[in-house]
Amino acid sequence: MKRLPLLAGLLLLLSPLGAATLSLDSNPAVDAKVTSIVEQALVHSVLPRLPENGELVASLEPTEQTTVYQLTLIYGEEQLLLDIGYEVESLYERLLRQLDQEGLALLGEQEHPYLQYRLGSGFASSSKLAVGHPYWVLDGQDQRLGQVVATKYHEEKQLSFLTQREGSTLGLGMRLATMSPLHTALSVSLDRNGQLGAAVQLSYALPMYPFSLIAQAGYLQMARFHAELGVQAEVPLSHLFGTRSFLARNLSVGAQALVGLGFGSETEVYLRSAGLLFLSCQLGSWSLQLGGGNRVGANANSLVEEGLFFSVGTAYTYTP
Repeated sequence: MKRLPLLAGLLLLLSPLGAATLSLDSNPAVDAKVTSIVEQALVHSVLPRLPENGELVASLEPTEQTTVYQLTLIYGEEQLLLDIGYEVESLYERLLRQLDQEGLALLGEQEHPYLQYRLGSGFASSSKLAVGHPYWVLDGQDQRLGQVVATKYHEEKQLSFLTQREGSTLGLGMRLATMSPLHTALSVSLDRNGQLGAAVQLSYALPMYPFSLIAQAGYLQMARFHAELGVQAEVPLSHLFGTRSFLARNLSVGAQALVGLGFGSETEVYLRSAGLLFLSCQLGSWSLQLGGGNRVGANANSLVEEGLFFSVGTAYTYTP
């Protein structure tokens, strides 16, 4: 039997201490390229889903059909048999897709919420999750690999649908951990007249994806303060384009509508409103936002504020 080739051995040596390991035996009749591809697919797809110090035992054997090999996977008391084709050019991608869904059998029953089904624009879980709330996605060693947002719960099918908003490629069977629905943000703005502003914002995810309730307080040059309430809608690009692209997994588009009061001199109080379109990049608990909008402020006699503005900011999601 051939042992792990050098490439897979290096991958395992470079993996974190305490991570799951792979032991693969390959029949000498199996093409060496096929063995190498199978090892890479197992390291990439299955090992991250196994707990710390778990061991995956695999064997690769020829079958009576010259175009098919049999891959046997054993983890604990669970065993999985897969028939795989020999075409080297497409084997890696095909095996990743096969292991993604069928590899769930190795994990057995899970008590906690987890990614259970892969869909065209995200994932689904049979657990009832809070719509609109974000969730961490954890691998088998409880490392955070990304974030998803619960977009809908289907009562009849008893499924929660999820869209990825941050992270790397996620695997089925990975655990979900609750994040706070409360976000804090700090932004600075510049309008067409060169007037700078700064604002602090709190947002809370509503149980109506993709909407959040927001409260904002800020300061503008010319000694003006303002406070508003409003609504925000933010949609991850993966909801529209799927999760294959890094940009789709980590970028979101959104819009805000705010109404409130502005305060100028000691006696000046006026109504103001603002609208903003923005692009957001999620980076773990933090996000960067870039956008532009329009705001108007007026008292009983005249316009106090008017015009387009440019905004850049950062936001943080608190997770206990």
